[in-house]
Amino acid sequence: MQNRYVGDIGDFGKYALLRALCDGSPSLKLGVVWYLYTPKNENPKDGDKTEYPNLAECDEKLYKKLQGIVDNTRRNIVSIRRERVLPPTTAFYERELNFASCPGREVREAHRKRWLEAAKKKTEGCNIIFLDPDNGLEVKSVRSYYKKGPKYVFLEEIKPYVEREQSVVIYQHLSRRGTAEDQVQRKANQLREALAVRTILALRYRRGTARVFFIIPSNRNTEILCNRKDKFLRSCWGKHFTYCK
Repeated sequence: MQNRYVGDIGDFGKYALLRALCDGSPSLKLGVVWYLYTPKNENPKDGDKTEYPNLAECDEKLYKKLQGIVDNTRRNIVSIRRERVLPPTTAFYERELNFASCPGREVREAHRKRWLEAAKKKTEGCNIIFLDPDNGLEVKSVRSYYKKGPKYVFLEEIKPYVEREQSVVIYQHLSRRGTAEDQVQRKANQLREALAVRTILALRYRRGTARVFFIIPSNRNTEILCNRKDKFLRSCWGKHFTYCK
């Protein structure tokens, strides 16, 4: 996640999905781990799609909140908490994951470990954990302590939430290598093998940059989240999201 993405077309779909998964009876408490990343020398146009009036019909209240953040140039993850874009009980872990002052592998690994421990502590009482890395799940070419390591969530970092019987939602950016279907299937298989879970729901958001959200429901909330996923897709949002079977 990057601050410059706050309020863009991708954000709109992301928050709509999270609100839909948490809302209902029983309500589920959300925990957000941003994996906040500050880039250097990346495409300056990323995050510039902030006008999406054709989507407003799907969630007018959310649309107005995000447009207010953009119009007042408060594009920062802190604004999501302050403007109550997500449910008021949401726990946010907002510390940036940055290796700028960490020379060497050992220092970076220790820094990342402390960052992860603090994130787990902050979200301890939550039912659903949303992990929002800049790119998505780990790739073979990048280790956790590499300069671009903070752009990814690593499989070992997801395990503690699953072991705590928390449901997990993970953001995944889709690349241009292979079809979207192949990429989703490959990543879903990675998750199943590493986490020893059966049920993985994948929702592809078809507006703006190609992306998918992986939902790993806990045993106690599998039925609830499957039903809420179905309800979400039957709503206006069904025109903008696709369920990847």
